Amino acid sequence: MTPLGEELTQEEKLYLNSLTMHDGWPILVRILNEACKKATEDVIKIDPQIEGYERKLAAAQNTARAKNQFCTDVLKTISWRITEGINELEAEAEKEEHRRAPN
Repeated sequence: MTPLGEELTQEEKLYLNSLTMHDGWPILVRILNEACKKATEDVIKIDPQIEGYERKLAAAQNTARAKNQFCTDVLKTISWRITEGINELEAEAEKEEHRRAPN
């Protein structure tokens, strides 16, 4: 997966990171997961005896696939960007430590 948000500024990365520390973050994740689950369940609920079954099934599968992909991309991107930010901070701290160390 290629992470989204390649053009984020450092400030925007900090804002993105702060979202995960907000009390509502777990609720947002739960809602995204519920949306994916519902879309998948909607596929299963299609009655094979109805007229246009294959067309309706294909449409529901495409919807479920798109929702699942979108939610996965967003959550993985946020996780990746946070890890990237932590690595950047650690690298900066290490550089600063080397600058301050006596030769």
